[in-house]
Amino acid sequence: MAVIPRSKHGVLYLFLAVIFVALFAALFLTFQGYQYQDEQEVISLRVHTMDDFVADLHEDLDRAAFISGFRSLIGVEEYLSQRGTFFDNQSSMEESFRVVFLQGSYNGTDLFIMENASFTDYIERVRVQAQRIGLNLTVNITNVTIEQSTPWVVLVRFTGSFIVADNLHESWWNYTERFDTEVPIYGLKDPLYTVNTLGRVPNMINEYALPPEGYVDDDNDTAVLKEFLEGSYYRESSGAPSFVQRFTNNLSSSPLGIESLVYLPALSDQGVVVKSDRGVVDHIYFSAGPDNSTDRCQVQNMIYTPDWFRLDQGHMDDYELDNLSSSPCG
Repeated sequence: MAVIPRSKHGVLYLFLAVIFVALFAALFLTFQGYQYQDEQEVISLRVHTMDDFVADLHEDLDRAAFISGFRSLIGVEEYLSQRGTFFDNQSSMEESFRVVFLQGSYNGTDLFIMENASFTDYIERVRVQAQRIGLNLTVNITNVTIEQSTPWVVLVRFTGSFIVADNLHESWWNYTERFDTEVPIYGLKDPLYTVNTLGRVPNMINEYALPPEGYVDDDNDTAVLKEFLEGSYYRESSGAPSFVQRFTNNLSSSPLGIESLVYLPALSDQGVVVKSDRGVVDHIYFSAGPDNSTDRCQVQNMIYTPDWFRLDQGHMDDYELDNLSSSPCG
């Protein structure tokens, strides 16, 4: 049996040790590589999840602002109805809207329409959803304003500051943006009617679709005008107040104004005292003391029993009654 020299034993052991170390190093580096790759994939997944969440949040904010904005306008009108008086000025009206929009109540008055529907309620629901996917959401809403943008649309504006971070605080979003949301006023109650009729005769704002023949046709038929009057519909009028102005009883003219004709039988049927010395254009009828010296009565084809229809001279042309016979109101 051959004997391997001791020196050759040492070389063999060294060779095997080098191979072992090399294999171990290779396995270690491979493991580290996979671990690093896994960590990168996890981070990438978190970033993509956060990106998707922020994109969805941004897209959904306008819808949520529309819902809360529309309900807040209903809530502010509801508050006026309970209070029985107009807001003192535009600033107080805007402040009430801001509080209702964010909190769902005003001056200690809980508003049924705002139950779980304030913008803060929405943000809280989103925050809970964020936690379920490992994200922390912090939102601060400021500078909430409201303004009339067209005769039929109110613009709700606010600034949103957002911080979105994962639970490990390894990735985050931090941004501030200004949001503008259009809220149509169709179906909302007119504050002029609400306050002036003690809430007994609320009037929904609905734009009248005027047919091509107009309010009065070539045969002096006033059926369309009567439909407009008896349905208490609205039309655009630069001589009338806007919807937002009506919350403060500001009856001055606006390029974004709207007006209706007050159907007096609807008021008397609800026990509201009728003003027989006023023209029926809403911002004139509900005003403190208009100049009625040029009002026209007994308008041809607009005579009711008893005869209550009365229109100021300035609106005779607007409603196409100039060519019909009428008499000065006594």
